[in-house]
Amino acid sequence: MLRNTLPAQVGIAGADLTTYQQCYDTKAPKPLLDAVSKASYNSGVRGTPTFVRNGAQLPIQPVDDTKNKIPATTVDQFKSLILTGK
Repeated sequence: MLRNTLPAQVGIAGADLTTYQQCYDTKAPKPLLDAVSKASYNSGVRGTPTFVRNGAQLPIQPVDDTKNKIPATTVDQFKSLILTGK
């Protein structure tokens, strides 16, 4: 699917398709993705989305967690966290 169907769905064709398929076949992005994953894990990122301000991870809840009674962060709360860290 990722090698053939996805490129067709997003309009990748011709020389761009050949380049894409070569990258896919040789797993060219893997070293970069591995490095990003390792750096993220080492800096405390355990999921997405993760927001960090001045080195401190912000306590943002993007989706309501009704099972644990944790409401989603509102837009105003998000703005405050980004601007002030509080």
